[in-house]
Amino acid sequence: MPFCRARHPTVLLAACALAALPAIAQAEQDDSRLRLGVFGTLGAIYHDETGVEYRRTLQQPHGAEAGKPSLGNDSMLGAQINARAHDNVEGVLQVVSQWRPDNSWSPEVTWGFVSLSTDESWVLRLGRVAPEAQMNSDSRLIGYASLPIRPAQELQTQLPTDYLDGGDLKWKAPLGTGIASAKFFYGTTSTKINASGAKADLGDTLTRGLILGYSGEVWSGRIYGGLSSLRSLGAEAALINALRAIGAPQTSAAAETLDKRGGRLRFHGADLAYEPGALTLRGSVLRLMTEGVEVLVPDSQAVAFLAAYRLGTITPYAQYSRAHREGPSYAAGLGGALDAAIDAAVNGTKLHQRSFGAGVRVDFGTHFSLKLQIDRIRAEHSTLVSAAALPAGARKELTLYGLSLDFAF
Repeated sequence: MPFCRARHPTVLLAACALAALPAIAQAEQDDSRLRLGVFGTLGAIYHDETGVEYRRTLQQPHGAEAGKPSLGNDSMLGAQINARAHDNVEGVLQVVSQWRPDNSWSPEVTWGFVSLSTDESWVLRLGRVAPEAQMNSDSRLIGYASLPIRPAQELQTQLPTDYLDGGDLKWKAPLGTGIASAKFFYGTTSTKINASGAKADLGDTLTRGLILGYSGEVWSGRIYGGLSSLRSLGAEAALINALRAIGAPQTSAAAETLDKRGGRLRFHGADLAYEPGALTLRGSVLRLMTEGVEVLVPDSQAVAFLAAYRLGTITPYAQYSRAHREGPSYAAGLGGALDAAIDAAVNGTKLHQRSFGAGVRVDFGTHFSLKLQIDRIRAEHSTLVSAAALPAGARKELTLYGLSLDFAF
């Protein structure tokens, strides 16, 4: 794929996708062991709630403002190469360009692994792999594989990383009329976010866990759980280092309380889907529990539900999701600006948000889908919905209109 120099996401997506099509066709024609694909979303969102900003993920530098259509929040472009060296050995490289915390669209490697399989039952992947944040897709970055434009953001924001550096081992076997599976994953994450206008690195978190799943003709589901060991200061690094630099016993004690290193985060969840034909019903629940870092990484829980009905190429759908996260209160007693900064950091970890969305997806051809979605969002504390003029904890409500074109070749 030639390098695309366009800075605006609309032009970037259109130019790169069109330029890649001949390469995809030629690669597949030349060698069946080499597959090249592109995927992406060209999306626009709009709301008219004065003073409120909405962003889709923590990685985005800022949100969509009232009365200004935004093309950056839902848009992205990806390319993937699958190279099979042997019947049981395959290499996969995936690169994605999306809105980054530094306000750039720099491409990033989201998959980069070697896959080894002895037969159809066992697959070992080593390298940079997807954490499988959604039941119906290996990657949540491929919008075409997802029914709504934005699937359950209240739940998805609990798992901010898009990849894991390490590997996973998956086993699957027939069970009744379906397929049973188990996957063990292990590795580190290095997620960059934008917290209150400043770039922050949530890197060096060691995560391991297990996913047990079943996929049948009508019912499918999974349960999963795991443990993350926190090994970085994260978004509060500057504040913690400043408190330690003062050197007073009170500030050192506050820094120790806020330091997340050595903390542990346990997570478990479940997904269930019922799809007897044209009807689709899905439900998800996720819970995170922390040890030793409750002030800045409090316990949280989230639920999400989706219903859809396919009418040929048209699929109307509705979804509801809710998240709650609030830790213990903390008063450092340092006075002035230091207490204000600590209070802002503690309040920034809270999350009380819910949304109800309805939309319609239209599939045309075998590679494109067009989606229209309307969401009503209400939040008291949120990292996605912000209003600089309102006090922390004030209720913010907005109606978000979204339109997207998804493609995958």
